[in-house]
Amino acid sequence: MDIENLKGAGAMSDADSHLIRKTLFELFPRRPEDLVVVGSGCNQSLLASRIWTGARLVFRKGHNGADLALLDVLKNENVAQRFDRLVLASGDGIFTGIVRRLANEGMSIHQVGVTDHVSRALSEAADESVRIISPSWIYPHASRTIELTQAA
Repeated sequence: MDIENLKGAGAMSDADSHLIRKTLFELFPRRPEDLVVVGSGCNQSLLASRIWTGARLVFRKGHNGADLALLDVLKNENVAQRFDRLVLASGDGIFTGIVRRLANEGMSIHQVGVTDHVSRALSEAADESVRIISPSWIYPHASRTIELTQAA
């Protein structure tokens, strides 16, 4: 989960993080065998550790820090041999290549992102793409709408 991508910004409040977590677990209820990995830039590390209890937290400094920390896990930890599905909560195109590779290795890929923040190539590489339209953590007075699309 790339929480900064879902927020649409590097800065986030506890309330934002709680809403993101609640929404993701409503969409994809956590199973006992699941490993939840949350990537963040170092500036959000304390917040992530408070809100995402029970998750593995990975951090990296600099531009695309959260993305690079998550990519390291996906590329180097044999996830296709250990799990049957990947729920990628990010819209960043940087994940397209690894998503294609993991799909070719037999994983079911579910991509979740905020509308207007999702790479078309990433969306098309997934088996299922879920769009969160007008999430309340970005638009406080909006009601959240979910749109489900299947990859072609």
